Amino acid sequence: MKPSQPKTNNADASQALALKARTALLKGVSEDWTAAKSKAVEAGKLELQSLNLLRSAGVKLQEAANRERLSFESFRLMQPSLPKDFTWPAAQFCFQLGSQFDKPIKTLDEATAARRILFEKLGEQSTPKRIAEQTAHDSNPWSELVDKAARFTAFFDQLAEEDPMDKWSPDKLRNFISTTKPIADKHAEAIRLQAAK
Repeated sequence: MKPSQPKTNNADASQALALKARTALLKGVSEDWTAAKSKAVEAGKLELQSLNLLRSAGVKLQEAANRERLSFESFRLMQPSLPKDFTWPAAQFCFQLGSQFDKPIKTLDEATAARRILFEKLGEQSTPKRIAEQTAHDSNPWSELVDKAARFTAFFDQLAEEDPMDKWSPDKLRNFISTTKPIADKHAEAIRLQAAK
C-alpha cells in the first residue's frame, strides 16, 4: 500500500505557513528596531535642546546674580519673577549648567555630564543636610531660617493655587491667622527696625 500523499503536502504547507509567520515577525522586529533608532535620535535631539534651554536659563541666573554664587537668599529675592514651579534645586541645576558649560551642549557625553549634575541636585534636595554641607559658610541658624521661610512660601503659593485663600472657611482663616501671627509679628518688628536704621 502506498503512503498517502496529502500528509506530505500538509507538512510542507505547515512549514510554509510557519516560515511565512516567522518572516512576518522578523520583518516586524526590523521595523520596530528602525523606528526605535529613529525615535532615539529624535529623543536625543530633544534632550539636547532641553538641556541647552536649561543651560541658557542658568546663564541668565548668573547674570541676575551679578556672576556671584547663587545663594538661597538671592534665589528667594528673584522668586517672585520666576515661575512658581521653578524650585531651588531647579535653580541650582540651571545655574550649575550655565557655569559648567560655557558653550551649548552638543555631544552625548556632555548630556550625560549634565544629567549627572541634575541627579546630584535632586539628591541634595532629598537630603537637606548636604545643602548645608555644600554651602558651609552659609550653614548657620540664619540661613536655615531663610531656607525654611522660602520653602514655606513656595509651598504656600502652590497650596494657594489649589485652594485659594478667598475660598477658605472662617475656621480655616482663623487657624491660619493664629498659627502665622508670631511670624507676622517678627516681620512687622523687622520692618520697624529697618526703618529706624
